[in-house]
Amino acid sequence: MHIFTHPACLKHTPGPDPAFAPQRLTSVMKALQADRFSALSWREAPPLATEDIYLAHTPDYVADVLRPIEAGTERAFNRETVAVSGTAEAALHAAGAVMGATAGVMAGEFGQAFCVVSPGGHHAEADLALGYCFFNHVALAAISAQKKMGAARVAVVDFDVHHGNGTQSLFWNYEDRLLISLHEENPLSGFAQETGAWENIVNIPLPRGSSGAFVRQAFREKVVPKLKSFRPDIFFVSAGFDMHRDDPLGSLALETEDYLWMGESLRESADALCGGRLVAVLEGGYNLDILGASVAAFVTGMMGKQDGC
Repeated sequence: MHIFTHPACLKHTPGPDPAFAPQRLTSVMKALQADRFSALSWREAPPLATEDIYLAHTPDYVADVLRPIEAGTERAFNRETVAVSGTAEAALHAAGAVMGATAGVMAGEFGQAFCVVSPGGHHAEADLALGYCFFNHVALAAISAQKKMGAARVAVVDFDVHHGNGTQSLFWNYEDRLLISLHEENPLSGFAQETGAWENIVNIPLPRGSSGAFVRQAFREKVVPKLKSFRPDIFFVSAGFDMHRDDPLGSLALETEDYLWMGESLRESADALCGGRLVAVLEGGYNLDILGASVAAFVTGMMGKQDGC
């Protein structure tokens, strides 16, 4: 199993709050460098080529994100999504990490990968930055897997306090793209009746206070059966760790060990359905005291017994 990241991701510093970048990444990387993860292979991601970003985003929007920002200043795309001088470089390497991981998995170089990146991606739409996200890494990689790497069907499992609206918008009209999103119920998007043009969107809104037991039941009854019926050639995970009971931005009640279980479940599904081809990407998670441990638990589950954990 491989970990993809790049130091440039630490350059996205959108404000003084340590719950955002770059401290989030350093806490995750420190956790994954513990002795019990010695089997992991680390890779430094190249930036994604601009023409590859056009797979999911419009040229005018890409140009706007990549437009230089003077050091010490910022550009607000909206109230919550702010870019600084290092954001464009960070976003290019973040997208490059997920693309590189996907290329390696599709080529059979390794079976699974986890991408430690910032900024996040699952809220970004074709021409719109939202929710701290600029380029939709998972959608870009999934579409590229189809158009350039031989995958016929791709799936994304998105678990995060916040709905993966950007991925939904980019998958909605495509019969061969599946999104399953587990998120805290909200009045804006991610309703169960939003099912896509081909019944290819599965939204699972979670009531406030939902526990790990509730999420595990949803996995067993909805996530795993839908993956089995869809049978993707590769599947991706937008992994948000703000579902933890101690996260400041959510109202769900997962424990650290629930992430271990989800990692194991998704690894088992990948092994059964698509030769183990699985790429996971860091999304939310804003409590620095528990983020690293939660990611470590999830990666341990992804690694599985055959990788020595």
